[in-house]
Amino acid sequence: MVYYPGSGLMSGLRELLKTGQFSDFIIKCGAREFKVHKMLLCSQSAYFRAAMGGDFKEAHTNMITLTEPENIVEGLIQYFYQCTWDESVRGDTPKALFCVQIYQVADKYDVPHLRTLATNRFKISCETTLLNVPAFVEAIYAIDECCNPEDRTLWDIVMPILKSNMVPLLEHEEFRAMIKDKDELNFELLRLLASDKKEEADGGRKSGGEKLPPTQNFSAISLRPR
Repeated sequence: MVYYPGSGLMSGLRELLKTGQFSDFIIKCGAREFKVHKMLLCSQSAYFRAAMGGDFKEAHTNMITLTEPENIVEGLIQYFYQCTWDESVRGDTPKALFCVQIYQVADKYDVPHLRTLATNRFKISCETTLLNVPAFVEAIYAIDECCNPEDRTLWDIVMPILKSNMVPLLEHEEFRAMIKDKDELNFELLRLLASDKKEEADGGRKSGGEKLPPTQNFSAISLRPR
């Protein structure tokens, strides 16, 4: 049996979360109450550190109510105690969408390492994009509607996938509807495709004046439904 340093500590923290023993703060969400420990939350979240340490209501009542879905809040709390979240907590929510939701809540409550974990899991979930296009489209809507518009982290994962898989994605009604609905996304895709064509043209001139053959016929790609 392999021993990992800190495994005993992690096991103990999971037990504290499960039993609520020695808890000194309560997180309410919907019909649920999570008995948690200030030290763990404050050490990982600037938001909770300010709420619990400042002259706010939460610092006096030792209680806060969060408005996010219960499974998202549970995933957040699991991270405070386990440095990860259990896949079972997402229920029927598709993986990519759940990662986006966790990323958004990590950003809201300023938990930087959870943002990183959500980013990495989102990237992995996108590797099977073409196997479940409706779920991928749903995740893109969530990025557009819920994440900070100045934050390009998840878009930097999504856009290359869209560009590389444009033709097969256009076979799906859900994707075509999204393209029609999101003008800014439509423009960004056109910009990326045009940038590729420019690079190909520049490469052709550098190789001796002859234009290199294009890797994809830009004129053949339509962003409108067939």
